[in-house]
Amino acid sequence: MCYNKHGDTHRFVCVIKPLADGTVGDVVIKKMQKAIDEYGFDGVHLADGLSSARLSIENGDFSTALCRASGISIPENLMGDDRGIYIARRAWILKNRRFEWIKFLADAWGDFYKKLFDSIKKPIMFNNTWTLDPFEALYRYGLDYRRCQIDGAFAVMVEENSATRSITSDEDEGDVENSLSYRCRFPYKYS
Repeated sequence: MCYNKHGDTHRFVCVIKPLADGTVGDVVIKKMQKAIDEYGFDGVHLADGLSSARLSIENGDFSTALCRASGISIPENLMGDDRGIYIARRAWILKNRRFEWIKFLADAWGDFYKKLFDSIKKPIMFNNTWTLDPFEALYRYGLDYRRCQIDGAFAVMVEENSATRSITSDEDEGDVENSLSYRCRFPYKYS
């Protein structure tokens, strides 16, 4: 289960989320390998939400499971599951521990990709994050391409969608529900 900035459950998978015996990504990788073995696929394409977080850091998951896994010292009064506490925890992390949170996410995504490349011995292609450059991918999504063993990938699908992306929208990449005529008003340009 994945949460958004309001503490609502979201329709995306969070492969870096910890479980009792590993991560959601461990389960996903096992299922990928099973599909490859049973159907004879030539490789794997990790699309949006599996190749990186679907939501940006600002709009993404600050669940207690992720926060505890981060190793960041978060005040105990901010570690409950109540919606108000969730929102306060998110705000506190972004204001006080953003750098550490980004590093945690980059490490977690790096660990996921290491397990993926170690386990899947077929060509792997993944989508980039919806960003201009590697720094933006790290700062906005917590994805460090260097940690993701990008050189081991068969391909990286670069999605250039600046005409319809909105860096300033209230819901970041979640604006896909809005019409193109509405989205084109947002001031995000690739230079």
